[in-house]
Amino acid sequence: MLVLFLGLKMLETRNERDAVVVTFLCYFLLLTNFFFSQTPATGLHMAATVIVLTAALVGFNASQLSWQQTFKASAWMVAQGAPIAVALFLLFPRFDGPIWALPDLSRGATIGLSDSMSPGTVSRLSQSDTIAFRAKFDAAPPPRSLLYWRGPVFPKFDGRTWAGNDKIDSSTHVAVPMGQRVDYEVTVKPHDRHWLFALEMPTQLPPGSYVTSDHQLLANKAVRNRLRYRVSSSLQYRTRDGTTPTELRAALALPEGFNPQAIALGTAWRQQLRSDHAIIERSAVYFASQGLRYTIAPPMLGRHTVDEFLFETKLGFCEHFASAFVVLMRAANIPARVVTGYQGGTINPIDGNVTVRQADAHAWAEVWLEDSGWIRIDPTASAAPARVEAGLAAAVPLSESLPFMIRPDIPFLAGLRHNWEALLNNWNQWVLGYDAIRQQRLLQQLGMPSVSMQTLLHATFIAVSIGLLIVTALILRSRPPRDPIKRLWLKFCRRLAMAGTVRGPAEGPLYFARRAASAHPDALDSIHHVATLYIELRYGQASGQQAINALARAIRSVNI
Repeated sequence: MLVLFLGLKMLETRNERDAVVVTFLCYFLLLTNFFFSQTPATGLHMAATVIVLTAALVGFNASQLSWQQTFKASAWMVAQGAPIAVALFLLFPRFDGPIWALPDLSRGATIGLSDSMSPGTVSRLSQSDTIAFRAKFDAAPPPRSLLYWRGPVFPKFDGRTWAGNDKIDSSTHVAVPMGQRVDYEVTVKPHDRHWLFALEMPTQLPPGSYVTSDHQLLANKAVRNRLRYRVSSSLQYRTRDGTTPTELRAALALPEGFNPQAIALGTAWRQQLRSDHAIIERSAVYFASQGLRYTIAPPMLGRHTVDEFLFETKLGFCEHFASAFVVLMRAANIPARVVTGYQGGTINPIDGNVTVRQADAHAWAEVWLEDSGWIRIDPTASAAPARVEAGLAAAVPLSESLPFMIRPDIPFLAGLRHNWEALLNNWNQWVLGYDAIRQQRLLQQLGMPSVSMQTLLHATFIAVSIGLLIVTALILRSRPPRDPIKRLWLKFCRRLAMAGTVRGPAEGPLYFARRAASAHPDALDSIHHVATLYIELRYGQASGQQAINALARAIRSVNI
């Protein structure tokens, strides 16, 4: 609508005033860019456009300037306003919630995981190098093989698609830590779901979140804006508590008429091996020895997805391995379920953040053991250990295509990527993510222990006032000095005005001197002498400091 109004206004532009109005409308139109993009590149583009628009206004009011002088004046004006803008940004009270933008869910801004999983669901994400979230650890990050970022959990299976429970039950039971705790901060992009991501297993939850009975971390509200939260996890844990007999029965269910070969294999394992641990070990050997290949381009599967993967194509992505393993375990009477999320991440050497991309999406499994509770089993690691230890790029064949930003064979590109992503992260944290909490921390570091709305408003007023005074001083200092001849003549005119003789706006010096001499006959000669000296300096041949000093002495000698 604003573009339409601007176009209509340009059609009726006839004079300079209309051009000024069009320029002001362009300022408002420029501001709307923040609704669509908030990247550093957008900020630089908008700053450059502000200089161009300001130069247009300068040109309307000072047409005698060259284009170089016009742009120089515009840049100087924008530079003068920048400190005040920074002060307002840092000190003005922050509000909860976004001011500029809603999440752009229509153009792939969502987290790539889904609330269900079928063959091909996760492998499609391997072609995306979009960042899902970043994590900043208080200490050194754990090894890549331990970075399992837990997401949706799927216990229900209809023969092709895995799905979560229809009803999500919150639980007061978090994992019991059994090893060293890791503390970190996660910044997740908006995805319009309640999912939060944390390393298995979270033991201390962020505010405004809860954990479900299947140990999935969820937010109280859908994540529709960039969210930053702190969480603690234990990489060694115990999850016996909180699981009900109903959940265990659901974790054994298999649909009838699907995958008969896999079910027969799992049943045979149970008949041969009585121990659950022995069956799990047999499955690891099976996945490693059957020639199953890890690929980001698995073939299409028919009705019996698990049978076709295990016994025919033997080509699959992580969802194929996880699905096949869980079916085998259920056939062997071991409760099992599929867990999706992300595995791994790239440590940025510039800022130390762990960057997790959509291409790091992963699926693994959990089995229930009576003596241990739910434990993680990653069948992909048995067939393709490089996926867990070194990442997607190291696990797939060299002939397969990879996302541009995760290609391992271009070191120069990796360096550029790390620097650019560090810049983006700082922009997101300190500009887009500058919320009330960060504002309070910053002001407390500056010596303001108590931060209230009144304090912020006072600080904003003081900072802006100081900025305006500095700008005013710079402007006054940069003004050219006044003409000393004119200054002396105006001083002479003010003395006569105080004596009752006021010079008219269009009255020349000679005529004014005659009228003043008639009004003050006692000072006739001195008044005419001042007028003569001024006319010689202004319009005649006289010049130099001696002549100016003579005019100043003549003015002082006038006795009215």
